[in-house]
Amino acid sequence: MIWIVVVSGWLLFAHLNVRGGIKAYLKNNVLWLDQGINVIPAPLWNLFVKKDTPHRFGDPDEYPSSVFGKNVEHGGCTVCVLMCMFLSLFDDRHCEKSREPDEGKDAL
Repeated sequence: MIWIVVVSGWLLFAHLNVRGGIKAYLKNNVLWLDQGINVIPAPLWNLFVKKDTPHRFGDPDEYPSSVFGKNVEHGGCTVCVLMCMFLSLFDDRHCEKSREPDEGKDAL
């Protein structure tokens, strides 16, 4: 049984070294999780967004920071302002820099 884990781990490690490394693998997984945060709890996020605001959560190809930034720009979400203030503690003007004007068409 243990040999299956060892061989599987070795094959994964060897494959990742050939295709960009573990760093690229981890980065891709973090990006996937970030976009999932925009989709999975989208109905909950959208409770905090004004009904007449065109920028909604739920587009699987958009990051939540982009939606936060769009709503802050248009004044459509108090929670978005708070989230952007929190994210700015780690990355100055994070939401402003993260806005994706070409995304959000598939939001809920």
